[in-house]
Amino acid sequence: MPGGKMFSLAALLCVILHVQHTQGISCGSQALNSSHSDDDLTQVDPDHHACCGAQPYDNRTHFCCGGTLKESTYEGCCGNETYNRGSHICCEGLIKLGVTWYHGCCGAEVFDSETHICCNGTLQPRGAYDRCCGNETYSSATHTCCEGKVHPGGPYQVCCGPEVFNYRMKLCCNGTLHEKKKTHNYCCGNKTYNYNTHTCCGGTLKTASGRYRLCCGTELYNYMTDTCCDGVLFKNESYDNFCCGNLTFNYQTHTCCRGKIQPGGSNYGCCGTQIYNYRTQRCCGTTVYNSATHTCCGDKIHTGGYQSCCGTDKYDSTSYLCCYGVLRARGANNSCCGTQGYNSATHTCCKTKILSGGAYRYCCGNQVYNYNTQQCCGDTVQPKTTYSSCCGRQTYNRFTNTCCAGKIQSGGQYQHLCCYGTLQTKGTNNTCCGTKGYDTMTHTCCNGFVKPGGFYHRCCGTGLYDSTTQLCCESTPREKGTHNSCCLNQTYNSYTHTCCSGKILPGGSYHRCCGSRVYDSRTQLCCAGITREKGTYSSCCGNQAYNRITHSCCAGIIKSGGTSSGCCGTETYSYSTQRCCGYQSVYNRTTHNCCNNKIQSGGPNHGCCATEVYDSRLHLCCYGTLHQRGTNNGCCGTQSYNTTTHTCCRGEIKPGGGYHSCCGTEVYDSRTKLCCGGAIQSRGTHNSCCGTKTYTSATHTCCNSNIVPGGSYHRCCGNGTYNYRTQTCCAETARDTVGYNDRCCGADIYNYRTQSCCITQVYNAASQICCGGKLQSGGTNRYCCGMKAYNSITHLCCSTMLREKGTNNSCCGTQSYNTTTHLCCRYMLRERGANNSCCGTKPYNRTTHTCCVSGQVLPGGSSYSCCGNLTYNRYDSTCCQGKIQPGGSYYHRCCGSQTYDSRTQECCGGRVQAGGNYHYCCGNNSYSYRTHGCCGMQVYNRTTHSCCGNQLYNKATGSCCGIQAYTKGAQLCCNGKVQAAGSKKQRCCGTEVYKEGKQICCGGKVLSMKSRYRCCGGTQVYSYKKQNCCDGQVLLGGQKYSCCEVQLLWKPDLQAQDSYLLRRKDSVRGK
Repeated sequence: MPGGKMFSLAALLCVILHVQHTQGISCGSQALNSSHSDDDLTQVDPDHHACCGAQPYDNRTHFCCGGTLKESTYEGCCGNETYNRGSHICCEGLIKLGVTWYHGCCGAEVFDSETHICCNGTLQPRGAYDRCCGNETYSSATHTCCEGKVHPGGPYQVCCGPEVFNYRMKLCCNGTLHEKKKTHNYCCGNKTYNYNTHTCCGGTLKTASGRYRLCCGTELYNYMTDTCCDGVLFKNESYDNFCCGNLTFNYQTHTCCRGKIQPGGSNYGCCGTQIYNYRTQRCCGTTVYNSATHTCCGDKIHTGGYQSCCGTDKYDSTSYLCCYGVLRARGANNSCCGTQGYNSATHTCCKTKILSGGAYRYCCGNQVYNYNTQQCCGDTVQPKTTYSSCCGRQTYNRFTNTCCAGKIQSGGQYQHLCCYGTLQTKGTNNTCCGTKGYDTMTHTCCNGFVKPGGFYHRCCGTGLYDSTTQLCCESTPREKGTHNSCCLNQTYNSYTHTCCSGKILPGGSYHRCCGSRVYDSRTQLCCAGITREKGTYSSCCGNQAYNRITHSCCAGIIKSGGTSSGCCGTETYSYSTQRCCGYQSVYNRTTHNCCNNKIQSGGPNHGCCATEVYDSRLHLCCYGTLHQRGTNNGCCGTQSYNTTTHTCCRGEIKPGGGYHSCCGTEVYDSRTKLCCGGAIQSRGTHNSCCGTKTYTSATHTCCNSNIVPGGSYHRCCGNGTYNYRTQTCCAETARDTVGYNDRCCGADIYNYRTQSCCITQVYNAASQICCGGKLQSGGTNRYCCGMKAYNSITHLCCSTMLREKGTNNSCCGTQSYNTTTHLCCRYMLRERGANNSCCGTKPYNRTTHTCCVSGQVLPGGSSYSCCGNLTYNRYDSTCCQGKIQPGGSYYHRCCGSQTYDSRTQECCGGRVQAGGNYHYCCGNNSYSYRTHGCCGMQVYNRTTHSCCGNQLYNKATGSCCGIQAYTKGAQLCCNGKVQAAGSKKQRCCGTEVYKEGKQICCGGKVLSMKSRYRCCGGTQVYSYKKQNCCDGQVLLGGQKYSCCEVQLLWKPDLQAQDSYLLRRKDSVRGK
């Protein structure tokens, strides 16, 4: 974003710590506050609560309709009235009959979205059309709508004013069309530009080089060195600069409060127009307070730290519950139901009503149900049975019935399909296309229409294509031939060619696009649109390649120092001995520290305390305040104390160390007392708390805030306890157990190895069986078929339908059949004869024939495969582009319509070449990548030659300069540009050449000077006989003078002194 900057980690933490969680929900005079203690279970979640007039409500259980609260079921709100969303729809405030998943509104009328389309309030027949253009309809697969008019052109076609264009070939800049080029692919006003060389600022093109560039109004700036605040540019004094209005500030030392810069940095936040330290203070509305001694509820401050809030009042969370702004005595209650308290172990809250029933109970409308034995359909409780599902408010057996459009229809999931509210007979159909069923083996669904053509057919525009022989390019079917990919509306072979910017270029496998050129990704890199030789461990840095093991890329500049180094601005530093301070200065970690982005002396055992360095052996840093260590070894807020003699309680130091702990703001001896619910109690023989009471855990247990008999090895069960070594808790009742095999069945105990459980009834599996939650007579060979029990010797269960067995021994859908005389092919019975397998719905013998994916049965057994309309033996032949060629499939591959042996040959440019292992393709030729390379489709010897861009050069006489090869000695490489070298004294100055002795290079410019002149700071020219260059400044002096920079004194009240000159003989005499 213009004028923006990336936040540092410290800044991000600063922003997070400024946030105060004191927001609540206010509905008229009622306030629900979400600032509660961590142990309070009744806090309001603002994400799920809202207001309905002056009444607050939970949007998970209720909704607001016309200012009146309604309970959430399947109802919706239409104006001020409620309606059933399962059977009706709301159109412009009127309730109409219709189901939302396939009906829509066109004005106040309801229409079927499968058959019609609504355009500007006018209904039109859908047909093949799926979009509106004004009042007309059109197909987006073949046409495009621009400014209310339909134009030919489907996918990849967009509008440029009233015209249609292909966005992959052209650019639209403010209504003007331009051809897309490899470099000019961005818009600035109505012109195109190269993003790598220019930037668009406010519609004006600016020349830009390097990274980190942004716009400030119509000006270009480097956001690493400058900051833009409301269109005003400032130089960065450090990386901590941020904007406050149209000024900058250092967030480490200052804070921006409502557009004003206030003193106080990373530990400070805003409270209205005031500034406060969020480590020791808090903000309540617009007032600063101490959270250790006070509590903020709403916008009111109360005495007493770390209290819980209920609206704008504080309360004791151990004795009370806050229920939607109303205080209730806690007692045995632990949760809220609306404004009432209740015990969740014994009761359940359903839509603000408290109903009996705790564990395993859930809400269904205004009722409670046990999810183990019941299910909730709509808002009605129904018994849970095997295979039962909900259909509106009723249950049905999904194997014998189907739920469609909220109605139960006879015939289960194997007999019917429900297609968008329309019941269809299944038969061979296995899926839906809109409201119709179809067989995916023989047909395909495209844009809501069933088209002939099954397996391997796909949608292409408004028609189909056979994916085994065709490609779909720009919504148009194209014959494959030897091709396997699309480049816009053309086909090509990706093994021999590559598609770059809509053009098909030579170079297939392992080749990629670099701008509009092709490069071999195995031997080259693409760096900012320029190809570079890959080399070992190569990576890109801008448009240059570098070895990441030996070098680093810092701010787009290649610097020495690899994996053991990091970047600090544009410089590198060693991880082992150095560190980076403020993202711009390197320092020695053993002798210095970085505090507040400033380097200060002090190595090991030293740390930062606010802006100062301190020795942690002699001092303590307590939230930015330094203290002499002495006997003190801990911090309490900004104060230090001795943990062996004192204790810190909520920011206050209290006498008592060692075994002492805090109970609120008071200190107690944990050996003789207990802290229970914020109150100190004498320990005596007790060792645990239950609310505000104490008890002995060896003899008693705390259950639902009540102390009940039963200590060690006891757990809670309902309102009492049970011994888990000898008992089990079943339905909140303790039951004695005999051994490890005992389990619960409702409220009873049973041995699961010798008995069985039918929901809540124990039964003997030897004589009974549980089917759909009901006990029936059973025994040997008795099984369940839906709700009924049957004898597997005399009957079959076919999709929950009982069939007499007779000679039949298997099921085909809901029918029984004899597997020796028939086959079941996609739920259809076929005579077996000599057949032993199915091909779709057809029977065939797999030892003599083969099933092709098109559904055809062709001659050829288990070792045969299909190739178009023929079969072939895959051990001695291969199918290439629909033609059978000699050569088995294990080592042989296809090269166009031919085969080749991959062990000894290579396929290059659609032609078979000698090669095999360790070989790649270079254009139409193969080469061994161990000894040779590929450069611009030419094979070369790696020992003697190398590649620069797409140019070959001899390593002995040449080298690489950017993407150009040059001759060493006769030419120079100056910053990526090749220049002629007239003599040995010629050197580079940026991209230019200068002659040493007669010219100098200063600030990237060649200056005609005599040899006694030098460059100072890269920008100033000076005479070294009469002047000196000291810290980038030219001072009077000469050869008899030297620079002596005074060492910086790291004290807050002293500043660095400027460098100065001393005569050498004077400085020697003074030592």
